[in-house]
Order: sequence, then C-alpha cells, then structure tokens
Amino acid sequence: MPSIKRTASAAAGPGPVAKAQKKAVPKGPSALVVKGLAASDLPQMARGMLADLAVVSLAIATETRDKYQSKIVEMTEGVLLSIEVSMQTKVEDLEGLISEDAKAKEALDQKSIAKGDEIERKHGEVLTKKQQLAEFARSFKSARAAAEAAQLKTLTIEADASAKAKERDMLCGLRTSLEGPLEEGGVDAVVQKLKALCISDSMMVALPAALAKAASERGSFDAMVLTSVQGELDARIAAADEVIRNVEPSKAAASEALCKAEAALKEANAQQVGGAAAYQKVHAEEEELGREADELKSALRKARETSKKHTGMNSKAKSTLDAFLKGPKQAFEELRDKAEEAAEPVEAEQPAPEAESTELIVEQVAA
Repeated sequence: MPSIKRTASAAAGPGPVAKAQKKAVPKGPSALVVKGLAASDLPQMARGMLADLAVVSLAIATETRDKYQSKIVEMTEGVLLSIEVSMQTKVEDLEGLISEDAKAKEALDQKSIAKGDEIERKHGEVLTKKQQLAEFARSFKSARAAAEAAQLKTLTIEADASAKAKERDMLCGLRTSLEGPLEEGGVDAVVQKLKALCISDSMMVALPAALAKAASERGSFDAMVLTSVQGELDARIAAADEVIRNVEPSKAAASEALCKAEAALKEANAQQVGGAAAYQKVHAEEEELGREADELKSALRKARETSKKHTGMNSKAKSTLDAFLKGPKQAFEELRDKAEEAAEPVEAEQPAPEAESTELIVEQVAA
C-alpha cells in the first residue's frame, strides 16, 4: 500500500542529497489545462499535484503513456468534466430561476391589473357615496331650517296671543273710562292713549271737550263723538277677541307642523350620519386597495430587479462555461488525443509520475 511504501522509504535513512530539479513552467494549452483545474473544488494540495502530473502526462504521446500517466490523464478528464457539469448545472439552475422570475412577474402583473380594476370600481362607489352624502347634507339643512321656522311660528303665535290679550284689556279699560267721570288729568291721559291707537283726528279734536263735561251736560254732538270713539274701540275689541279665539287652533296647527318638522329633521340627521359612515367605509376600503396596489408595485419592482440579476448571472455563467469549453476543455482534449503534436518544450526535464505519487493523487481526489 502507498502508506507502507512511504514508511519504508523514510526508514531507509538519509541517502545522498539529490540535486533539486527545476519545476516545469506550463505554456500554451498546458497552461489552459492548469487554469481549468484551478476551478475545481479539490483540496489545494491535491489540485496542485494533479496539475503538475497532468502537465507531464499530457506532454507524452498517447501511445507511449504508461498506466499511471494514463490514469492521471483520465483523472484530469474526470475533474474537468465535473467542472463542466458544475458550470452547466449553474447555467441551467439560473435559467430555471429566470423562468420562475418570468412566471412571478406575470402573476404580479395580472394581480396588479386586477387590483387596478378593483380600485377603479371602488372609486366609482366612493363617488356615489360622496354624492349621496352631499344630498343627505342638503336635506338635513333644509329640514333644520323648516324645524326652526316651525318653532319660530309657534313662539310667534303665543307672543301675538299674549299681546292681543293685553291689547284687549287696554281697549276695554279705555272703553270703560269713556262712560264714567274722569279724575283730574284723566282726560289728557285718555286722549293720549286714544291718539296712540290712531283714532280719527276729527273725533280726537272734539273728544277732550266732551270728556271734560259731566254726562248730564253733554249735548247731542258730544254724545255722537263719544259714540263714534266707543264704536271704534268696540270694533278693535272684537278684532282682538277674534284673534284670541283663533289662538288655540293656530297653536295646535303650529305644534303639529313643528312635530313633523322635528321628525323630518331627525330622519335627515340619521340619513346624514348613515351616509357619512357608508362613505368613510368605502373610502377606507379604497385607501386599503391603494396600499395593496403599492405593495404589488413594490413586489413587481423587486421581481424585475431579481430577474435582471439572475439574467446577468446567467449571462456571466454562460460566458464562463463557454470560455472553459473553448479554453481548458478544448486544450485538454487536444493534448489528450494529439499529445505528440501538442507537446511543448519545458524549461527543465521532469521525471514521469511514479506509482506512489499517482496513488496519492487518487486517494486525495477520491477523498
């Protein structure tokens, strides 16, 4: 076994020191073969030993190689073939990734288009809800104005009724004062009140004199003046009574109108609140769809970048494989099949590989 040979050699003791031989410097095709072997995943020591022995073995004609040299050539071919397979596998793997990238981009494109259509439909729904909300707001505004008007009318009817009641009391008081004797200064007070009521000026001219006289002293003209003023007051009292009698029906009608207006306002408010909630819901959904669309765009952008990266790596891997096939692989095949023609001069002679070195390479490559 190789280990026994190495032990025996070591046990033989020191012999004469052999002159150090100068290592051959490969050129041309041999250099390409060495360069190709450098791409293998062999341990550095085994790769270096195999490269040195391959250069020597490939420089020998095919028909004159011994079994160890042929073994070295065969091993070199196997290593180069494994390198080629590894490179080809990398190319195929990258092509597979490129194919997957294309499928992923196509799927993302379809999703992005579908999401865009969904956003467009949702935007139409948002516009519809927005228009409905605007209509509800206008209806609410109108209902509120109607409710305020109905409430104001109710308050106005009550205020007018109270004013008419006070006016009637005042008219009745004046009517009574015209019948009885007036205290000192009472004539002027009554006249001033009657003037405020816009009683006819012709009657107001004669009225103070008639009021100043005792009832027994008044003549027919005085009686006529007083009767005319009393008739005006009676007409106004009757008008006030008419208003007062109609207060309750008017208040009832106004109250009913107010109830209807407040109910309409409540309904309009509910519609407005519901419309606002519906609009906010679809608007939030539209914003969520927008975020999803942005995420799809980001994913598509990353997919394109990844595809570009894989395409570049694949192009580089193909170039590397092509350079390997046209360089180290082709040089090896030329040297393997036409060693005599391809043999190159070396700077120094190097002995043929020994069995022990070949077995050591075989062990390390196998390991």
